[in-house]
Amino acid sequence: MKITHRKAELRLPDSVVHAVLSQQKVDESPHNLYRYPARFAPSFAREIIKAFSKEGDLVLDPFCGGGTTLLEAMSYKRRAAGIDVSSLAAFIARTKTTPITVHDRYALHAWLDCLNQEEPVLPSRDAWSTSEERDHYERNLPGHVRTFFAWAVDNVKLLPKPRQQAFVRLVLLSVGQWALDCKTSVPTIAALKAEFAQRLQAAIQSHREFLTLAAQANNMPRCRLGSLRRIINRDASGSEDEGRIPGAWLPAKLVVTSPPYPGVHVVYHRWQINGRRETPAPFWLANQRDGAGESFYGLGRRDEPRLATYFDRLKQVFASVRLLLSDDAPVFQLVAFADPTWQLPAFLKAMEEAGFVETLVETNHECVVGGRLWRQVPGRKWYANKRGDIPASKEVLLVHKPRVAA
Repeated sequence: MKITHRKAELRLPDSVVHAVLSQQKVDESPHNLYRYPARFAPSFAREIIKAFSKEGDLVLDPFCGGGTTLLEAMSYKRRAAGIDVSSLAAFIARTKTTPITVHDRYALHAWLDCLNQEEPVLPSRDAWSTSEERDHYERNLPGHVRTFFAWAVDNVKLLPKPRQQAFVRLVLLSVGQWALDCKTSVPTIAALKAEFAQRLQAAIQSHREFLTLAAQANNMPRCRLGSLRRIINRDASGSEDEGRIPGAWLPAKLVVTSPPYPGVHVVYHRWQINGRRETPAPFWLANQRDGAGESFYGLGRRDEPRLATYFDRLKQVFASVRLLLSDDAPVFQLVAFADPTWQLPAFLKAMEEAGFVETLVETNHECVVGGRLWRQVPGRKWYANKRGDIPASKEVLLVHKPRVAA
């Protein structure tokens, strides 16, 4: 398979190289409020945004996940647009980028004080329309975990503002992920309650501080920060006709993203409990609807021969993205492959057919191979670690620019 690409090389600043290669855990708030699967570090998005865009530019992420790119763009006086096919991802990104007010803070603390006086019990009223719905969203949850979440979700309705409710649901998601996802033992109901109280108190403070600094950087009231971002729950293919991105913002000047990894087992829409039993409980806690399988969120089945659906959908997405970009807008993607020997060329071919040419990078670092910067993936799931050093344990930074007609 012959791939043509731009011969001119792009010199990566040392700050970008160090951010790509960093093995530090993501512990910055609000990025750490929910650890979206296969996310990249905030420093990765931050350094690329600082180096390759200007204040006021639109930064686009067509696979926005938990909103890392959007948060960093807003913090550095850029506008941000994120698209994701998952309603769970859109909820997380939207809630992370929504400021809470002083009044919200008082309401959340008062609500938590009341909750601390109660013992978690299963609510008397059923939240589900049908038993089939209950069986779906509560699938594989241990009984005491189901009781805790049902009690907490029932009490969320007592909060007066939708943004307050959303914020609590986001913290509940972080507690559930801490307690269940890829864990071999499950905390007690008392431990769940204590963890939730601690996380909510910490999140109220840290989230407010982060967005206060972002508002100060943009010289605007904190309540207006939401005007800097658009988060759209849809397939990114066809997004060139998306009217929710203001025309005055376009064209976008930079793309920073991480698409689903071709052929790699990444569960974006479930938690995996005790031996990888899956539960769609995250959608329940976020008050979002779920009904799609892994291939919907991953661009295609990872066991499909030659991953034909994946690469066709990838091409469709970036053909649409191309129409949203200026002719000189770089596209930075962090990608891992189950088998890079053939999947990397297929990926580059899909990008080429979508209207892009690859730009090889230049640095002094030894991790650059063939003009591409590779790195070891930090924080892999326990079941991946058991398999040892596999191709998917490495990611590559791919850089593209729109192909311009001669």
